[in-house]
Amino acid sequence: LLDSKRVSGPVATGFWSPCILLPTDWIDKLSAECREAVLAHELSHIARHDAFWNLLIQMVCCVFWFQPLGMLARRQLRLEM
Repeated sequence: LLDSKRVSGPVATGFWSPCILLPTDWIDKLSAECREAVLAHELSHIARHDAFWNLLIQMVCCVFWFQPLGMLARRQLRLEM
């Protein structure tokens, strides 16, 4: 868990060693319950390996850039995540 001035909202980032970035001004403003909810949400992204799946989706879309159904599948997968 790190704080950062560069993010505008909470972000789960990292592939090999994931971390959660929170905006610096949010740390003091959030209540303990809200902070727990945000952390639980971001930890669920890490547990589901969303960074890996996003990378895989991008690679498939780069290979099949000419296929309109590929873009439709990407849009649907992003809605499911």
